[in-house]
Amino acid sequence: AGTLIVNGDATSTINGYIGSGQITAYGGAGTVNVSYNTPNAGKTTVTATSGVINRKKSPYLLYPGINTQMTVLWQVDATGICNIAWGTSTSYSSGNVNTTEYGSDHQHKYNITGLTPGTKYYYRVTMGSTSRTGSFRAAPASNATSVKFFMYGDTRTRGGSNSSVCAQMISSYSADSAYQTMVLHAGDWVSGDNETAWNNEWYNWSNVIAATANMPFMGCAGNHEGVGTVFEKYHPFPFVAAHYYSYDYGPVHIAVVDQYTAYTVGSTQYNWLENDLNNSTKLWKIIILHQPGWSCGGGAPNTVAVQNIIQPLCVDYDVSIVLCGHNHYYARALVNGVHHLTDGGGGAPLHTPLSGQPYIVTYTQSLAVSKVAISGNTLTCTTVDSDGSTLDTFTINK
Repeated sequence: AGTLIVNGDATSTINGYIGSGQITAYGGAGTVNVSYNTPNAGKTTVTATSGVINRKKSPYLLYPGINTQMTVLWQVDATGICNIAWGTSTSYSSGNVNTTEYGSDHQHKYNITGLTPGTKYYYRVTMGSTSRTGSFRAAPASNATSVKFFMYGDTRTRGGSNSSVCAQMISSYSADSAYQTMVLHAGDWVSGDNETAWNNEWYNWSNVIAATANMPFMGCAGNHEGVGTVFEKYHPFPFVAAHYYSYDYGPVHIAVVDQYTAYTVGSTQYNWLENDLNNSTKLWKIIILHQPGWSCGGGAPNTVAVQNIIQPLCVDYDVSIVLCGHNHYYARALVNGVHHLTDGGGGAPLHTPLSGQPYIVTYTQSLAVSKVAISGNTLTCTTVDSDGSTLDTFTINK
């Protein structure tokens, strides 16, 4: 309706819009003078004091489970309009959208659609006078036979240690771009389900910020996520119910189990999981849960429910890996052809694994991340420490 003319202070990036006779302006510090012409009135000048928009949580990624989409999320400290632009180069020519906040805490998100599977994209988020950039690789085509990705867990408490593991991931995908895909997380992201823990332990570390801006971190809730209110706030995964969900990623099917909601035989979650695994046609299947069925003690005992409930489903539906955490070290158990990984060396204070535990193939008290490489009928998993030294490797052939 008419012509909008916006004049801001010399240092401001101004976003303005007019609708139903109203003008809203957001800019930098000071006063923003907004002038507009309407069809039936003379020139009117409106003066509005703008809010200063500052980045609070850097842009990070979430995979919504559709290989032509990627969700970008961020948080600022004041009400305002932000902008996201994306494309296959840093000209960001594929799309450009203004975003408004959702919820009650100045959060923004935008679900980018129309992506070409397997293609690398770049994005830029502008928040007030600040811009942050990142990139991602769209999920593989549904008929893809090869993929690479990372797995780890228990990043809580020691953000600096998690940052060093994230640095190893960044080094890996910088050397081999095929690894810039996704990270599977086995829970206990931070030490508690509160803002302080997320601010201090997750969003305050440079390599964590960089890694999450360039790969979606997908995973389960651990015991330290509690009821999960803040966990869900910052990680609105495509939950089926409670904190369980599943998705495909190229040749892999990932099922995420919520161990703090009933999963006994005949429960709603159990029936969902059995149907989910039965209906999947993917050659490779991975289950993510927090508390391991077979581990090396030293922190928490083996979880009998995993042994008696999850393991039979793994055998019946050809699950290759169960990714766990809870105990803060790396250990691998092999039970009837199923590899159970305790990948709890993501940054939490390390536990001392006990020797002589049943089904354990190897273990080590180390910060660690596992790198999975699938090529057709072969899966190779290599676990390295934060310096890149190999701790374990195994191969599955089908």
